[in-house]
Amino acid sequence: MIYEKVYLVFGFWLCLGAFGLKANAAVNLIPVATMNGSSILELRPKEPVDFRIRFQDHDTGIFQTKFNMLHMKPMHMVIVKSDLSAFAHVHPSLPMSMPMPMNRTRTESMVHGEFQISLNQASTDPDNQAALNALSEPGKYYVYMEVSPDIGNVYRRPLTRTVNIEVSGNSVHQPLKETPQGAQGERVVYFGKNFRGRLLHDATPGCQSQFNRFEFSLDQWDEIKGGYLPVTNFESWLMMPGHMILISEAGQTADTKKFIHLHAEPDPLHSYLTFYGFDGGEWPVGLMKLWVQVKVMDEVLTAPFTIDYRPDLTGGC
Repeated sequence: MIYEKVYLVFGFWLCLGAFGLKANAAVNLIPVATMNGSSILELRPKEPVDFRIRFQDHDTGIFQTKFNMLHMKPMHMVIVKSDLSAFAHVHPSLPMSMPMPMNRTRTESMVHGEFQISLNQASTDPDNQAALNALSEPGKYYVYMEVSPDIGNVYRRPLTRTVNIEVSGNSVHQPLKETPQGAQGERVVYFGKNFRGRLLHDATPGCQSQFNRFEFSLDQWDEIKGGYLPVTNFESWLMMPGHMILISEAGQTADTKKFIHLHAEPDPLHSYLTFYGFDGGEWPVGLMKLWVQVKVMDEVLTAPFTIDYRPDLTGGC
């Protein structure tokens, strides 16, 4: 039995190594973006645009055409203003895509793997509610694109690539300010249609790293009862009860900022959602903006928080 366990562990790490070797084939993919047919990614505030993106191998010039699905979508796109004051989470389509034979978790595009999304206009895709006001204010925007190129392996971690978009006009920088904590460490924000979001963050120190736990609760004001009542009817959005995007203030460019995408753990026994994140010693110290997203009554709600991340790395190795 002991030998069987050893072989299993060895085989597990061997498989990881094999995946890593295959994953390297996609490391050199670079984004090639156009907006209304132009490679100049500039527009006026709220100007409707047709945004398209392809991924090209830096060494061979070949465009990637096959992609794995990520939570029901071929791409997850997060658009934020450079000062993190504006946020949109949308999902470009892969036009003329079809499921690959015998595998509906992968798609192959017939038009050179070209993703497409219309921004600053209403979308018929209920998962693109944020597209309407994605680029509505002047300033520089960072576009984070998560994709999983299909390079033959069964599974691989998503790649994140970035481009910048300039929206013309005078932009006023809005400095990040930490969301205040109450006596019990809870952070509270008010947003949307009389909603109140509450966030708790605790952590377990490890070996040069920290294991983070975020607990999110949602309340809505009830006019009849004159108070906030817990919202418990979270709907599944992209196969998950909740999403959390974290981006660090540290970093002068999109690529040098830390981008993290977490998913909530389903828990029917509680009215709150729990997110777990292992920092691996790589989350930067300092302010981080985070957005918790849930779906309630067909509407995607976004609760913004800012935390001052100070990891405890004193755990034993």
